[in-house]
Amino acid sequence: MNDAIIWCLESDHTRLPVYTNTLDNVVGTVDIQSLIKIQQNGVLGETLLSDLELMDSPEHVPESKPLDELLEEMQTMRIQMAVVVDEFGTTEGLVTIEDLTEEIVGEILEGPEDAPITQLDEQTALVRGDVDIVEVNETLGLELPDGEEFETVAGLLFNHAGRLVEQGETFNCDGVQLYVETVDQTRITLVRIRMGRSDSDGASTTENTSKSKTVS
Repeated sequence: MNDAIIWCLESDHTRLPVYTNTLDNVVGTVDIQSLIKIQQNGVLGETLLSDLELMDSPEHVPESKPLDELLEEMQTMRIQMAVVVDEFGTTEGLVTIEDLTEEIVGEILEGPEDAPITQLDEQTALVRGDVDIVEVNETLGLELPDGEEFETVAGLLFNHAGRLVEQGETFNCDGVQLYVETVDQTRITLVRIRMGRSDSDGASTTENTSKSKTVS
């Protein structure tokens, strides 16, 4: 289950399909908020999604279905994701309401995208949550931990917090402070990284908050 949460955070998706054995046997869909809630209630991280009663029934649609009809149907049924199958019942892909809307009325504009890494000064940088830790380390000359369980800055913070991270929280990591600048629903979108020590008393230059935590 932990893998599913981290995958959502790192891929920028809030909902996942759940399948058994092959992609042609999609048995349901699950959203990240349900996964986090279950985890906070003490369910073990290695629990299989199929063993939890939190999946929504999958909606299968033929690939020949007109877009406008499918959009109206999904809005009426209040479903966010559908499984597209061909004439033989083979899974061809997934479609969301946002996908359909963009196809019909054009791409939904979400404003200019932030640069992956913006160096503000010698000790401070703004980093998008979906940036790979390897890229951050190479660009800023850091040694932030990475591993098999996570690859991005957002994944690092979530992995060590073990829960959803809130805007305004600060995490300490080997002399580096990661301050969560912005969170969009459940997704960490921007992190302020401050490096080194500049004060005469050796205190970190990053603001101290009551939510400061140590990442080991």
